[in-house]
Amino acid sequence: MNSPEALRDELLAILREETGRFREEDLSEVMGPAVDLCSLLSEMIALKREVRANTVASRQYQELMGQALASLQMKQSRAEAEEEQLKGKLNGLRKEHRERVISLLIETADRLEDSLRLSRRRAKRRGPFRLFKPHKAAVALTEGLSHTLNRVRWRLEETGVTRIPTLDRQFDPELMEALEVGRRKDAPDGRVLEELVAGYRTAGRVIRFAQVVVNRLPDKQK
Repeated sequence: MNSPEALRDELLAILREETGRFREEDLSEVMGPAVDLCSLLSEMIALKREVRANTVASRQYQELMGQALASLQMKQSRAEAEEEQLKGKLNGLRKEHRERVISLLIETADRLEDSLRLSRRRAKRRGPFRLFKPHKAAVALTEGLSHTLNRVRWRLEETGVTRIPTLDRQFDPELMEALEVGRRKDAPDGRVLEELVAGYRTAGRVIRFAQVVVNRLPDKQK
């Protein structure tokens, strides 16, 4: 094996032949003192290994980061899906609770109306030959029932439920059910004469159809 000095001289000779314009002192400044090629090769191999190791480590780091990001995105998607499910269940529970409250309020209003109707009939009684005034307790009960009924109706309106108007209106099959037929000549055909059961609606949807008595005239009088 040639010595480092011989390799240096040989390299200079090749450069002189190829270029013909380099001076030895210039090349000496560029090349510097003679070096140990074995040491240089060892350093290059070590550097190459270090670069390769860093490259492998960088790839592993990128893979780990990619896996962590994918896992995070999966957990985020799962959390969003669970959140949507919880929102759906919560909305369902709210709707169910609202329907129960509305049903309870309507049932309470029905009972109060029946009690109020009975109380008014009792308050009008004056005893035999109408010699006595209505009993004060009956009058007070009527007033209390009326006040309570108004509060229940107000609570229904607060929840978005309105009562379907029926009396002295034309029969509407989309809002009413005709349970009975009346025969009054002083009222037009199809006019609601009496409301038997109140109807309610909310947001354009009928909760309960109003049950009414509808006037029907003979064909000759229509």
